[in-house]
Amino acid sequence: MADHSCQFARRTEAANWTPKLVTTPKPLPIVRPQRGAIEHYNDKPQLIVSRIRRCEAKEYTLAGFFTAVLIECLGIYAALWRYADSMPVLPVLNVGVLPVLKLMILPVTVFWIVKRISARRSAVPG
Repeated sequence: MADHSCQFARRTEAANWTPKLVTTPKPLPIVRPQRGAIEHYNDKPQLIVSRIRRCEAKEYTLAGFFTAVLIECLGIYAALWRYADSMPVLPVLNVGVLPVLKLMILPVTVFWIVKRISARRSAVPG
């Protein structure tokens, strides 16, 4: 015969249980003031943040280099592609030179073109 007194005791304990705070709540993050102005757009206030810092071309070049090396390493490791014998390879990293060069030069070129186009648009009255 099964003893049901233990199950009854668990039910009464569960009914009388109150949760206890075990950990302290995390403090809210500090809100940092931003430079900018609040403007209305579509009848809603929007914070227009002024430019904080301009990135230099060397930062885009480094970002392109590390991105290219990561993509090439992952592609080779996953056997998505392989290099021909004529492809020059960086000795230590074993990744192709041309894909790395492409992603080092491309971001700088794109931002230079966009900067020139935006300068022309801002210079045109109207």
